[in-house]
Amino acid sequence: MEGETCVISNIGPDQRRLRHRAGVVALVAGVALTGAAWLGGMGLWVRLLAAPLYFGGFSGVFQAKAKT
Repeated sequence: MEGETCVISNIGPDQRRLRHRAGVVALVAGVALTGAAWLGGMGLWVRLLAAPLYFGGFSGVFQAKAKT
């Protein structure tokens, strides 16, 4: 029993697709917000508003890949 890993996924294929899609959308929104703030000459605080989008995006993509 020692050294064995569980191969049963927590979520089904539909939920994995949904999490992956939501993650990619959040990442694209974060890049768009960061780019618009940077090109618009806005301050660092405005660009930091994209941090939750990056966190959510990476979280969604990694959860879909890990099937959790």
